[in-house]
Amino acid sequence: MKHNHSSKNLAEALYFVAEQNEVQEDVHLALINIKRFVDKSAQFRAFLQSKKFSSDKKVEVINNVMGENTHPLTTELVSYLSGSQATRQLKDICKIFTKKYKTVRRIILVEGTFCEPLTKSDIHQLKSSLDGILGATTEFSINIDSSIIGGVKLRIGNIFLDGSVKNQLQNLQTNLLRT
Repeated sequence: MKHNHSSKNLAEALYFVAEQNEVQEDVHLALINIKRFVDKSAQFRAFLQSKKFSSDKKVEVINNVMGENTHPLTTELVSYLSGSQATRQLKDICKIFTKKYKTVRRIILVEGTFCEPLTKSDIHQLKSSLDGILGATTEFSINIDSSIIGGVKLRIGNIFLDGSVKNQLQNLQTNLLRT
């Protein structure tokens, strides 16, 4: 039997069922875990794409391989996928589900670039400040780039803020050359 459901429909159905059962976080983590495993293991990718195994057999194998790093809803969905597009569809489902999960939970990705590493205390304080200012939970990642000299560059969603010393020096140079 050929399944012909779009990744978007499957992701939305999965989110709806997860929401009804109040297990969105568990399902989200399970999706990420399975996607990571698929990315790392060619054998698991081949197994997922195979049409030789029944859905029940796929559920059994996924549960054995993933153990507690999966969720029954995720396992059932993944067992439903097969064929050459199975891994692509899994990645799409994961991306769509994650986007909806983060939107509903008001989770915003914030990338900070600093000239030197921050202490754990500084990171915690900065994250708390950003959470309060943005009125959302931030998923904070840090990059180190000594070329910015000092200050900070932030990317909040699709908004870029550049408070680096390097940027300030470039702006000063531009203003001096205009006069």
